[in-house]
Amino acid sequence: MATNETSIYTALLIAASTIGMILIFFVISLMRQHRRNVQLHKEKIEAEIATLEKERKRMASDLHDEIGPLLSAVKLNINSLDSQEPGDRKVIEKVSGYIDEMLTKVREVSNDLMPSSLTRRGLYAAVADFSGRINHSSSIAVNASCTGPEELSKESQVHVFRIIQEIIHNSIKHSAASVIDVRLQQLNKLLKLDINDNGKGFDYKKILAESDGLGLKNILSRVELMGGVMYLDATPGKGVSYSIEIPKK
Repeated sequence: MATNETSIYTALLIAASTIGMILIFFVISLMRQHRRNVQLHKEKIEAEIATLEKERKRMASDLHDEIGPLLSAVKLNINSLDSQEPGDRKVIEKVSGYIDEMLTKVREVSNDLMPSSLTRRGLYAAVADFSGRINHSSSIAVNASCTGPEELSKESQVHVFRIIQEIIHNSIKHSAASVIDVRLQQLNKLLKLDINDNGKGFDYKKILAESDGLGLKNILSRVELMGGVMYLDATPGKGVSYSIEIPKK
């Protein structure tokens, strides 16, 4: 009897050990697969954003180097027309004014696509220039504050600028806000970005589920790529508050 009990006990022990090993192998496999999926997802986002930035840079270059000079040449030729007729001169002046407006718009679009201040003078200068343009061209007041040493890589600077740009554009389009506060702090091991507006807020889950949530998804993708986290308070009727923390690498 003792021998039979010992055999049963041994068999149960072997079975339990086998099942345990199978479970451990299964869990390890799941963890490895999860890490692979996360890496593939990150690589996909990186490729998409890299392609987007490359296309923006190309379009900005085309606008600045080709369309701008072409419009300037057209304006020069129109203004060189020799006509003494008052009606003709009025038409020439009006067309010249339209071309000036088009040139201004081309510069604005080119700068939004790829800010020259970002590539030449860094993130802080780009944020200041962007805020200044918004203050000049809209009824919304953007108060921007940037503190701490500029120690981010060029790639991270582009990501952070695009995040700020996207959030402010979203606020202008949808929030009905009158004031947007932007505070960027570069601490020892952390970059902290806080953006708040006094608008009407929105339903976070609903926006993410709809096609209109593409801008918000782009923000989240850039934060994720930099290994950061984002906290969002968008209670309807109480404005929107973004708090983003990104570790320095």
